[in-house]
Formats: sequence, structure tokens, C-alpha cells
Amino acid sequence: MSFLRKIKKIAAFAITLAICCAAFCSCGSNTEEANSVFSIEKTGSDGLVDTYTITYADGSTSTFTIKNGADGKDGADGKDGQDGQDGNDGQDGKDLDVEMLFEAYIERYPNATYEDFLNAVLSINVDDSSNEEIHLNKILYSSLKVYTEFTERARYGYSYITDTAVYTGAAVVYSIESDYTYLITNYHVIYDTAASTQSKFAKKITCYLYGSEAEPYSSGKTDESGCTIYEYGEYGIDCAYVGGCAAADIAVLKCQTNAIKAINENVAAIEFANSYQVGQTAIAVGNPNGEGISVTEGIVSVDNEFISLSVDGTTRDYRSIRIDTALYGGNSGGGLYNDEGKLIGIANAGSVDDQNINYAIPLNIVKNVTESILYYAEMGSTQLYIANKRLGLTVRSENSKYVYDETTSSGKIIEKVIIQEITKDSIAEGIGLSAEDIIVSIKINQNEYELDRYFDLDDLLYLVHEGDEILIKYERNGETLQTDIYTVKASDLVKII
Repeated sequence: MSFLRKIKKIAAFAITLAICCAAFCSCGSNTEEANSVFSIEKTGSDGLVDTYTITYADGSTSTFTIKNGADGKDGADGKDGQDGQDGNDGQDGKDLDVEMLFEAYIERYPNATYEDFLNAVLSINVDDSSNEEIHLNKILYSSLKVYTEFTERARYGYSYITDTAVYTGAAVVYSIESDYTYLITNYHVIYDTAASTQSKFAKKITCYLYGSEAEPYSSGKTDESGCTIYEYGEYGIDCAYVGGCAAADIAVLKCQTNAIKAINENVAAIEFANSYQVGQTAIAVGNPNGEGISVTEGIVSVDNEFISLSVDGTTRDYRSIRIDTALYGGNSGGGLYNDEGKLIGIANAGSVDDQNINYAIPLNIVKNVTESILYYAEMGSTQLYIANKRLGLTVRSENSKYVYDETTSSGKIIEKVIIQEITKDSIAEGIGLSAEDIIVSIKINQNEYELDRYFDLDDLLYLVHEGDEILIKYERNGETLQTDIYTVKASDLVKII
């Protein structure tokens, strides 16, 4: 049988809704006096006292001193020809440390916080010219080429033939445990609406690590259904489907840790960024056209945008990052990184006509959905359950505006998250929330999350499971209040595809 080799192209999808949304940045301080540090150098010495000068980005300077310990004097010669013992050396002066720098900084900028100081000192006067290459080399340890097999019935001339169809994509290493290593990819990489079998999931999944890549080839044999059997060679790593969410276009795979480390003992898990923002470097590592792991670079064009996709035959709106980084068929499931080599998203969609418009699943969705998939996998389920319908909240946004923080050189959009409507007999009604309340934060067990945008609530609900305790902080008539603690019941959770 012929090799029915196909590349699962990233299709051009219609954009039905475009919203500029918030970057998930931490809030900066209120001070306007903090200034970035340009350099710190020793500029003088007087005996045991050394003088250091701090030069700021605005050209101003300040100084501080450190007193060093003196060396001990030699002991006198011993009597009767015996040498005296040398005296003990004096203690060295204290090393230049962070606390000393902070004291000097706060004298110059009394309203600055410790966070302002750290951001100023750690982000200025560092030569980053070679850092991107170093980080890129590291993330290649986390990058994989993926092949998936499906049984499809296709027309050839005047007849139909059923055979194995092979598709390609990419994945990233999420975590490495003693028994299994877990990978993140797209749901549409492992699901095929054209599959002729009842299950639309891949019947075989194989991955290759960067540097040990190969391609499948026909074994010349067929299975019990008469479909071609493909071989993947010594570098092919067998993977299994753990679970997924079509509504988020995220799937988790697993392979044996000893198998993946046998190929490369240096394989490493990705590191998540804390946030991302417009204009930030966006590096995509994927498997374009099945030709192997490669890298493209661009920037984040729009930090949050809604696009219409169909990944399992059902069209949905997906919140996405828009990037101008080039993506091609086979990039699906690959990582999107900032210039520190930290993951900010998973590439999943784009335009076949314009390589300046492509998309990735945002950081928080990737993190929360992956965590939830693994939670339910431990309970024996490949599907997720979510409490958003039983929570019974419809929200809207007001006073949306962009805020830029000079001290961190970053910005984000913030807005008020206002309850539009409460569903009767819902959790929200039971814990005392009302229409027009402003939601400030939601606490899930011991973790409290502030809501800067209306969609933050939906992202966080992926983390809510049976037995979890939730508490919502809100504003009503200018007063900050909080609900009673609510313990989530199994009946509160609804299956999400």
C-alpha cells in the first residue's frame, strides 16, 4: 500500500470577534519616583573605606561606602630565638549585598518599594546579546516532532480505499516524572474528524526529540484491517493519549521516561512565563510541513483576541494570542516562547494567506487546562468537568483601559468585572452575590486570584474540582465584601468536551 503521508495544515479560520485583552502581568507599584539603575561601580578608596557610585538611567548619581576590616599585625619575635606567632588577620569588610544597595536606593527614591528596586537593578546594565541563543538552545531539549496515525477512507479515481493516514505536528515537554513524561500538544493534532473509525482519536502516536528526528516509513505489512503498518525507527518514542479538551484545543500525551531519556538524557520540561505583553518577542518552535523541528521569530501583535475554530467538527470561539511569527502546517502543538525561553503559549492556528497573522493558545489557558487534564486522568477520566454553568454568573466589563508601569517597562489592560446576571438557584445566588456587584478576586482553596479582565473567571474555573473551597471577594455600593466559603460538590460540575 502507498504511504498516505499528509501534513495537517493550520487552516485559515474566520475571525468572528476581535478583542484586545489584558496581558497577565503582575501589578506594579504606585510610585512615580523610582528610576532604573544604569551602573554600580567602585569609584574611590580611603584607607579601609571604599566608595561606590550608583548611576541612574536619568543621569543622576548617589554614593554609599563600605568599611573593610584591617589585616592583623604580625606578632613580635619570640624570646630565646623562638619566633612569635603571627597576629590574627582582621575581619574583612562586608561584601556588597542586595540589602546595602536597597538602603542606598531608598535614600534616593524614598517612595520606591523593594519590588521597584529589584526590577530596576536586575533589568538594567546587563548584556543580553547572547542570552536569546542560550535560552533557545535550552528549549530545544523540550521540543518534539509528533506523528499521529488514523484510519481514513479516501477516494482514488472511481474507487475508495481505506488505509492509514499519517499527520504531523509538534509538542512540548510539560513534566518529567519517574515513570512517565508528560507532553502538551493540540487537541486537533490527535483528533481527526475524517477518521473512518468510531473513535476519532489517533490509533498510534509517535514523537521524536530534536536532534534525533526521523520519518515514518512503510513496513510493507498491513494490519488486520488491511491498513499499512508504519515503522518509526530507533528514535521513535511511543506515546499515549492522557486526556484533552477540544474547547481549549489542548491535549496531554505521555511516554515512558526511561524511553525518552534513552534517546537524550538531557530532555527537559518547559518553564512557564509569568505573563506576556504586546511587542514582546514570540519564538515558535515547531515542525513545519513535517520537515523537522525549526524556529521562527516574531512578536506578540495582540495579547488577547477571539477567533472562530473547528477542531473536532464543532465551531467555537477561542481566546488567542495573535502573533506575527511565521507558522506553517506542522507547527500545531509547538511551543511559543519569550526571549527568556519561557513558554507563553501553544501555537495552534493561522492564516495560509498571510504569515503575519497567526495564533497561539494563551499562557493561562495552557497551564490551567493541562493541570486539570492531569487531575482527572488520575481519577481515570480523559475528559474534564467544569463548574461554570452551576456557578451561574454572567459578567460584563466596564472602564477598560491600558495601564503602563514605568518601573517594570510593561503594561496591561485592566477593567472592572461586573455581574450582569445571576442564574436562579445557582452557586452565585446561594453565596449572596447580586447583579451589579464588582468581582475583585476568587479564592480557590488557599490561592487567591485577582480578576483584571472578565475572561479571567472562565480561565480559573478549569482549576475548580470537587471538594475545593471557593470564596469570592466583591465590591457593592463602594464597600468591599466577601462571600461565605462554598465547597464544590460533584453535582456542580459539568462535563466539557
